[in-house]
Amino acid sequence: MPVMVGGEPELDACSTAAIQSEGKTAVLAGPGTEHATVAELANDQLVYVCDPGEAHWYVGIVWSTDTSVDCGLSSPIAQRQAYNGSCQSGWVSLAALKQLAG
Repeated sequence: MPVMVGGEPELDACSTAAIQSEGKTAVLAGPGTEHATVAELANDQLVYVCDPGEAHWYVGIVWSTDTSVDCGLSSPIAQRQAYNGSCQSGWVSLAALKQLAG
């Protein structure tokens, strides 16, 4: 299931957060445990929170483990659209995130 970004012409496309959990946090292909794990992120990994999902238990995130990569989400994107940039995307439990900005 794609992670949607943007949709607010005057706000950044996504907010920033950090993974806050003991051990690794599973990143899923969709918003729920019935979806496959696509990656695992370590504590303090910075991510963009982009899609609140429908149930609000899982949120769509975008991230890169390479800090030199620009995911293109720190500026507004007027139209809501599926993320198709150079970074990875997936879904994590809302409880595994600490909101930083946005």
